Amino acid sequence: MLRKWGGYMFSKENYKMIATDLDGTLLDKESKISTYTLEVLKKLKEKGYYLTIATGRSLESVKSVIPDLSLFDYILLNNGAFLYLPQTGKGEYFGVIEEDVLKDLTANFDEQCTEINFCSAYCYYIYKATPKKNQAFIKGIKEISEIKEEDKITKINFFPKKETDLESLYQMFQTRYPNLDIMIMQESKEEKKWLVLLPKNINKKTSVERVCKELGISLKQVIAFGDATNDLLLLEAAGYSVVVSTALEEVKKVAKKILKGEEGDSIAHFLEGSLL
Repeated sequence: MLRKWGGYMFSKENYKMIATDLDGTLLDKESKISTYTLEVLKKLKEKGYYLTIATGRSLESVKSVIPDLSLFDYILLNNGAFLYLPQTGKGEYFGVIEEDVLKDLTANFDEQCTEINFCSAYCYYIYKATPKKNQAFIKGIKEISEIKEEDKITKINFFPKKETDLESLYQMFQTRYPNLDIMIMQESKEEKKWLVLLPKNINKKTSVERVCKELGISLKQVIAFGDATNDLLLLEAAGYSVVVSTALEEVKKVAKKILKGEEGDSIAHFLEGSLL
């Protein structure tokens, strides 16, 4: 059945996967997922839709807001650098950042940042700052030697001391680290911006595409949800893209549908009304 959403014709028969961000999207203002949203997602799974989380969080961070992950088929962590399969409990690295980069950042850019987050699939290592949350997967460090050998770093958050330095550091990092992708990150509802360093060609879009290829489907059969700059590439490439009313303006510009509601249940209302 064809429906018109945001000026685009929408046929639910065209879609096989739902790929969603968490913060500022599927989770509510208190970083929780509602019973109603879980019920809608369960019905969609029963109808045969693949449910995929694509988030900047690590695995333990996701578990802290969604304790039971068995509802989801695929969980893409650290902006797509690590794939976790809830049904088997196994994971796969799509890309890692070499230790030389960590050493170079701390040796040469220490004075230009307030903090650096070295993120593995399982842990956040906070360099130069005291962790704001007392959680087991967040650890403050003074030296990169404190990072566990088995924790492969898949994403780095670099917070400049001065936002006026953001653009120059962005350009510098692009030249200095040619084997990485550098992104200016901003979340919805926040003014603060920072730099994200990722393995080359690793992002939510390429990782969802990789999962789709394994399933024998295309990105055009994906309905994607997001709100921030790390969602842009996926939203642009997906068959249908949906954002909440509080998404960043630049993110709204690439979406096919802008919801009237904010994060949380507005996503489930859309899914229920369009797919069930």
